[in-house]
Amino acid sequence: MRSLTNGLSEFSRPPVPIKIGLGIDAATFGGAPLMGVRGDIRAEAGGWSFDTLEFRAPGATTATSPC
Repeated sequence: MRSLTNGLSEFSRPPVPIKIGLGIDAATFGGAPLMGVRGDIRAEAGGWSFDTLEFRAPGATTATSPC
């Protein structure tokens, strides 16, 4: 997550604060399926950051993380 956030810092900062919600029904990460991937990205004067990240992993594991 940290490397992804650092990658976002290379984008220009918008003139107004922005919050973007992303949702992906299914994705593959390291060969394992992830379902219901959701996250919130925020941009303010200090740069870009992740607010939350949620997903369902194999074995009915649900992960929720404030970033």
